[in-house]
Amino acid sequence: EPGKVFHSGRVAFNADGSRLIWSPSNSYTVYYTEDLGETWTACEGIMGQNMYVIGDSVNADYVYAYGSEKLYVSSDGGKTFEKIGNELFLNEDRLCVHPSQEGTFYLPAISLYMTTDHGATFTAVPNVKTCESVSLGKAKNDGDPYVIYIYGTVADNDTKGIYMSEDNGETDCDMVKLMTIHS
Repeated sequence: EPGKVFHSGRVAFNADGSRLIWSPSNSYTVYYTEDLGETWTACEGIMGQNMYVIGDSVNADYVYAYGSEKLYVSSDGGKTFEKIGNELFLNEDRLCVHPSQEGTFYLPAISLYMTTDHGATFTAVPNVKTCESVSLGKAKNDGDPYVIYIYGTVADNDTKGIYMSEDNGETDCDMVKLMTIHS
């Protein structure tokens, strides 16, 4: 947009660092650069202000974007995006990309959803009632699933707090409450 000055917003590199994707806070257009910001090109297929963007941690061809209750995926490193999912994604928090599994990310929505195929399908993480935020931590033993941390509520506890699971939420007793947040 000639003459317009963009500022702040959200940025992400793709997995190999060859492309930077930027969603300025004062524009509905998302941009990418392949020369560290010397030139910027508008991404196709995506529109939204201050979109949360994140690259797949393994495959540089995949970039995800979320905002305005819409989820997008790019399979060409952020040049073009396609809207995926449905309107169940109501939370405006960021999605969490798995650090070592291609195509796997977690999306906090009314509950917590997970995909292992770049967003083609989603599965609700069991025993999570509500999820406002999600993060992953390293497993304590090699070969175990990453630890999921959420801020929300779980199947056997309506008290909002920070919970963790070492088995992808499979068992009620494994959603261990770490702390309660009082506001």
